[in-house]
Amino acid sequence: MNVLIFLPLLLAQTLAVGRNIPWGSLPFQLGRLLWLAATALLVVLAVLRRLPRREQWGAWLHHRGALGTWAVLNFAYLGMSTVRFAPMGYEFPWFALIGAGLALAVLFLPGSARRPELLVGAAFGLNLVVLIGSILHFPVNPLRSDMLPVIQKGLDLWSAGSSPYSLFEMAGRTNRMGYLPGTLFMNWPAWALGLDLRWNTVLYRSAWMLLVWIRLRKTQSFGTSAAGALVWLALSPYMNFRHELYFEGFILGLVLLVLYPAAWVFLLPALVISRQWAWVMTPFWALTLVSNSWRTNLRRVLLLGGASLALVGGLVALLYSSTSFGEVWKVIFWFQGAVQSTEYPGDYGLTFSPVFYALGISGWQQRVQGLIVLVFLVLAFRDRANSRRVLAWSASAWAFFLLLNGHYWLYFWNSLLVYLAVLELDAQAPEITRVTQATS
Repeated sequence: MNVLIFLPLLLAQTLAVGRNIPWGSLPFQLGRLLWLAATALLVVLAVLRRLPRREQWGAWLHHRGALGTWAVLNFAYLGMSTVRFAPMGYEFPWFALIGAGLALAVLFLPGSARRPELLVGAAFGLNLVVLIGSILHFPVNPLRSDMLPVIQKGLDLWSAGSSPYSLFEMAGRTNRMGYLPGTLFMNWPAWALGLDLRWNTVLYRSAWMLLVWIRLRKTQSFGTSAAGALVWLALSPYMNFRHELYFEGFILGLVLLVLYPAAWVFLLPALVISRQWAWVMTPFWALTLVSNSWRTNLRRVLLLGGASLALVGGLVALLYSSTSFGEVWKVIFWFQGAVQSTEYPGDYGLTFSPVFYALGISGWQQRVQGLIVLVFLVLAFRDRANSRRVLAWSASAWAFFLLLNGHYWLYFWNSLLVYLAVLELDAQAPEITRVTQATS
């Protein structure tokens, strides 16, 4: 993992905050100019790739003072949420504050510096406690974020025999569920139980954190830079601030794909029908499956085709009576078109989109984006004999894709950050068999 990609992305999410606090308040578009300069600097660092040794990063990433400061920011974000969204029913988050305080205390227990597994456990615990506390004290309100409410409405429509992609009124305006079917049905478990849909996030995040913990323990990697990156990720104030996101099931799929590559036959089609990011990544993932044996390649193509047909068949069975493939496709691109046709919508952060919009050449943005991803794909093809290098190129392609995406929000980085950290964990455990050996 290129730490010069991971750490700036993680820190930028927290520092950018949003559109108006504080960057939108600066005169002469200084907020935009500062973030454009930071984006350009990130690209320069990523291209130069001048990094200290992993051991040095590992020590710094486990520094208790830095981690304590990072973790304390969670209290500030909890307080900010409580005050800013009080008119929407947000209550004092006592559960999250107490849990976060206990987890933070573990960071400074005597001897904890010599037991990095405590550090990882405390960070994961803080993350889950703050998430559960948000469910208890911060209601989902479409006036703040309509993502989960539209998924809830889509599932309600589907259960009533209507299309989950139908138009409906919400919070005083016309809306519709604009996500892929995989995302819709990944949120089914909590909906079926009549629970807040954020309990799906608790379920999926607990699952991937448990898988990561098992790998760390199996490889005795708690003191590595990979473990340190995961700790920083779990303690991220922004990640904990955005408790109302909807794609944790996709993140679980990414973790499984990297750590348990033998399951690729089920994971690839599931990821492709869940998030559009998977459409960009699939060519890279497919390269890791290519073998020198035509029999092995044929078997993998047949397996992947069979799994894809089974999954698509399941979706057809679930949706055929209420909607059609054409409607799903139309709605997905209707949503993208609605966003792209408005004034630049993105948060302040690491993105080149304002340049294209300001120069009136936003139509070229997607072409440049596609060309750069193609360059990374060529580099990955050159290294196709080494699946870890292919996956590393895939992460770089994803990062540059987001830097050039016309539709930009800060939470877009969440999936990539987990992917980067888990790739590093996999890279530091060479005894774990990769997909080209596991399925040959």
